[in-house]
Amino acid sequence: MKTSSSTALLNTYHVDTLFELAEAHGLNASLGKKKLSKAELVALLQGELFTAARVRASYAALGEPERTVLNYLLYRGGSMRKDALARDLVRGGVVQPIDRRVRQYATEVLYAPEERGAQSAPGSQKFQDVLARLTRLGLVFSRHLEWMPLPYALTLHPAALILVPPAVQAYLPKVNESPITPRPPQPKQTQQHSPLLRNLLVYWEYLRQNPLPLLRSGYLGKRAIRAINQILLEPDRAVDHAASEGDVPMLLNLRGWLTSLKLIEQSEDKLVAVTQPNHLVLPFWTLSTRAQQLTLLRILIEVRLSGAQPSREPFWAVDPQQGLVGVLRALLEGGTVWQDVKDLAHLARTQDAGFLVPSFATLGPQQAVNVYLDGNFIRSRSHLIDVMAVLEESFVYEMTTGPLFQLGLVELGDWSSANVKEEVLIRLTEQGRQAVQDLLAAHPAEAALAENSQDQGRIVVQPNFHVLALGPVPTRLLAYLCLCAKRTKADQHVFEYSLTRESIYAAQQAGFATDAVIQFLEEAAGGALPQNVRRSLWEWGQHHERIVFRPDVSLLQTKDAAQLERLLADPAVSSQLERTLAPSIALLKPQAARALSDTLLTKGILPALTDADLGQTDNDVVVQPDGTVLPVHAVPNLFLLERLTQLAEVDGQGLWRLTEQKICQRGYGREATLASLQELASLHRGQLAEAVVSTVKRWGGFYGEVAAANVALFEFESKAHLAAVREDPLLEQLLVPFNAGERALALAPAERFADVRQRLDELGVKHGRRLPELRSQE
Repeated sequence: MKTSSSTALLNTYHVDTLFELAEAHGLNASLGKKKLSKAELVALLQGELFTAARVRASYAALGEPERTVLNYLLYRGGSMRKDALARDLVRGGVVQPIDRRVRQYATEVLYAPEERGAQSAPGSQKFQDVLARLTRLGLVFSRHLEWMPLPYALTLHPAALILVPPAVQAYLPKVNESPITPRPPQPKQTQQHSPLLRNLLVYWEYLRQNPLPLLRSGYLGKRAIRAINQILLEPDRAVDHAASEGDVPMLLNLRGWLTSLKLIEQSEDKLVAVTQPNHLVLPFWTLSTRAQQLTLLRILIEVRLSGAQPSREPFWAVDPQQGLVGVLRALLEGGTVWQDVKDLAHLARTQDAGFLVPSFATLGPQQAVNVYLDGNFIRSRSHLIDVMAVLEESFVYEMTTGPLFQLGLVELGDWSSANVKEEVLIRLTEQGRQAVQDLLAAHPAEAALAENSQDQGRIVVQPNFHVLALGPVPTRLLAYLCLCAKRTKADQHVFEYSLTRESIYAAQQAGFATDAVIQFLEEAAGGALPQNVRRSLWEWGQHHERIVFRPDVSLLQTKDAAQLERLLADPAVSSQLERTLAPSIALLKPQAARALSDTLLTKGILPALTDADLGQTDNDVVVQPDGTVLPVHAVPNLFLLERLTQLAEVDGQGLWRLTEQKICQRGYGREATLASLQELASLHRGQLAEAVVSTVKRWGGFYGEVAAANVALFEFESKAHLAAVREDPLLEQLLVPFNAGERALALAPAERFADVRQRLDELGVKHGRRLPELRSQE
């Protein structure tokens, strides 16, 4: 319903308010003793209230703060939202703040006294009272918002939209300068940073090297969360008092992001980083910052731009995904202007009345209100407006100061004045504006998403082998640095790394060759490396390449060195061998194992073929009662020797013997000893001698430890008597009940025996002649 004309505007007011308005201007609003009808009052006021003479006279009679309020409304174009006007006037020190102490009982909403109605008496500087006086003068009126019409007439208490009717503005002066501080105010300090992307990177990089165990609840434990928290750019103090990951929302959020990005996963009972064999660095880390922000933003709203269907009455539900899209649209519409939470909630509500609660948009103007929302049963529109305002403003605050700020999409400002407590101001960053535009666009520009032009910062490689990543270096470079250097520092501004022999070796193991590392560092730094750094990196790479692990090779093992020398002298055998590795071991050429076996058979030598299956070495030794270990075969294979070295040592005569040192090295205690005996039983042919079993148990600490102490034993007439005696403070400390069935026994330190006897004497406890013998309890 549009209310542009003064007649339509007056019709929205209650008949009693119109009567009060007419009397305030000296108009005859009665016909005899009978008041005029509402239609008659509207016609009377329409003809008399908006004349040039009456408007100018009312304006001339204005005092402070009424004149300031009216001039500010004229400066702002003649209309403003009530909450926005109130905040501006409070910030300018013109009026007192609105007291929003709302108390809810059952289905009624009871306002604080100054909120129940507006008083038009002069002198009050309360916002609603100043507006009431301006309305009573016929200069300023109010109406409901079109998106939320209310089925009752207005009073002097201001409604949602404050306005100066065109019929009044026509006779008032133009106001070109604001009579109060221009708004929106500029923040005293701002915060603009994006720690989320870097925190995700260091979290993933830590898990890549250190998988973390999970509790049965699925959370990380105390040690794990403390280890993660220490490497974050901004550690969370909540970790100090947390029992598990479930008590630290920030760490839960980081884990949720990484899981959604499929960068980490749960493997059995551990949390591990996901790696891909064909990628040194996972694709997400190679995206531009803009593309990474867009990816995370899409995950945040679950690629759900259309919102949920309205929920069935009477239960209304909040749709956070649709609500977030509404907040993003409001931020985009706000442009570069600082907005507060109420501003953004209003912008989102104006674009879509049901942006947070879809069912709200389906509520008709005359439809009865009987709904459940946010734990409230609501039966009135005024109550519904209050609940919706709290929900929307809380949601805007949580989203903007939470994930959107962490993503670097918005910057926050702190603002306060003598009249207003500290408030938060919000606006999109330049990168945030681009990301939101890409999100809302049907087809974002792929070229723009791929570029890193907005990423600043630089890489510096120093002669002391330190590498500095200064400023907002993209995560692509940081991810590659993690592969070839050890990170020693991480904060919002600088990541510092150290190039070491070990880090270069680790890079080679990951498939990052040394020449590729050098090329990467030179490209990232934008120039040649210091000569000493380049030379050292090359030398380290060459040194590591001298040590090569070759899987799937075949070896020839002989009884002794003399036998191997005889075989090498035979051309038919030596042609199948690559070179000797030890006096009795030689390396075969690739795919030569079968040919060599056939050659040895023709020479009357029966070779024993073994592979890496350790099970083939079971039952291959005999363990003597004295601990001597004798291999069954004359030439024990290498796999058997490797297993023997875990349990035994070779003595001066070349015999294998079990030793206490080797048994203890495998572990000390009952479980470790049983594991050693099981391994011996697997190797031994037959059943282990009892002497061997007892010796291994003695060495391995199978029987544990025992402690002994001298004590005094007392027996009382009954357990009731013992309980009564222990009510004495001294005896309560010295006498410890001893479980012996129905007998009332108690122990005391032997050195305090005399003290116990003396105190018992003082209590009049008689002493028996002899303590009956204790019997074992079944």
